[in-house]
Amino acid sequence: MTRAPCPRSPLYARVMGEGPPLVFLHGFGGSSNYWGQSFDGLASRRRLVFVDLAGFGRSLRAGGPYTIDGHVQHLAHCVSRFPGHPVLVGVRPR
Repeated sequence: MTRAPCPRSPLYARVMGEGPPLVFLHGFGGSSNYWGQSFDGLASRRRLVFVDLAGFGRSLRAGGPYTIDGHVQHLAHCVSRFPGHPVLVGVRPR
């Protein structure tokens, strides 16, 4: 598992595995820690990217106001460095 910031972005991502990317997103007020550590089996088939959204977890604060569009732009920039078509995995609010 590697821990690397996304270049030219405030986002931080924990990355493991190889292959097409699965991008795990936490809910607002959370962090990538939500997903835990038990993904070794899945990482043998996919590249797993656990993202901290801007201003959460290990990510830096973004300049300007926080908006959904801003989070999407930062996420798109971060994920574009990984080859293949990403699949997003998120949490459903209760």
